[in-house]
Amino acid sequence: MSKRDTETELKTDVPAKKQKSEEKKPGVPNRGRFAGAKKHALMFKASYRLRGIMLATDQNREDRAYGSSWYPETTEETERARIRDEERAKKRAAKGEESEEKQISKPKQVKRFTVYDCGIKGNIFLELLPEAPFEPEEFVKRLLSMDELSKYEKKLQNTHRLIPIQAVACAEMKDILECAKDLIEKHLGPHANAEPKKTFGIMINLHNNKTMKRTEIINQVAELVGTRLAVNLKSPDFSIIIEIVKDAAAMSIVTEFFQYHKFNVHSMAKNTGGKQEEGTKE
Repeated sequence: MSKRDTETELKTDVPAKKQKSEEKKPGVPNRGRFAGAKKHALMFKASYRLRGIMLATDQNREDRAYGSSWYPETTEETERARIRDEERAKKRAAKGEESEEKQISKPKQVKRFTVYDCGIKGNIFLELLPEAPFEPEEFVKRLLSMDELSKYEKKLQNTHRLIPIQAVACAEMKDILECAKDLIEKHLGPHANAEPKKTFGIMINLHNNKTMKRTEIINQVAELVGTRLAVNLKSPDFSIIIEIVKDAAAMSIVTEFFQYHKFNVHSMAKNTGGKQEEGTKE
């Protein structure tokens, strides 16, 4: 038998499973620290506007920047199951039945968010699921209040900023303006032409995106607001946050942006008095 025939025979002896594993399969899910996380392109391809929290973290520490301990609430379903098990146990005891002890269901922590890999080191997005009993801004402010921050400061040591996101759009001007218009009408509409006049500012960051122009986005979003509110970039009543992350545009309109140190975890932790006095920066 020739040397070439021997090599061919050895290759055919390789198990079929090993040969399949060596082939590259399309759509392989994220692994390592992003295991189970959805791809960033799905952020703006959903049939609805995602809401959640954009986390700025230490690089290669994204998986340590969040935890299920943030969400101790339980659902009505688990509470009903616990009550049902208790009632069944009482009935068995009343009948004097000798059966194996059935463990009563304990309230379980419920999944409140879906993790998205932003495709950029040091950034991750947590989508708040519909059953989450809070809004993104409400949750971030609660977590950054001094009482809550003292509990979670160690767990947040790899987290720099927690940015509440109310909607995610595709990073194209048409989609950005459409999403911004909806948010402006919802959050700024009721305060239009108020006395004294309310103020607003636009805060925008671009990450790994060279097609969108900062000044162009600011000018066109400001046109949507119009003269209903006055411009104030130092201490506005409302801050329009736009985070462009590759092909996704995450947006929100929040209050007390500078008072909460731009939602910077470490700046808030250093300030023993909690929120900074109104009108001051970090």
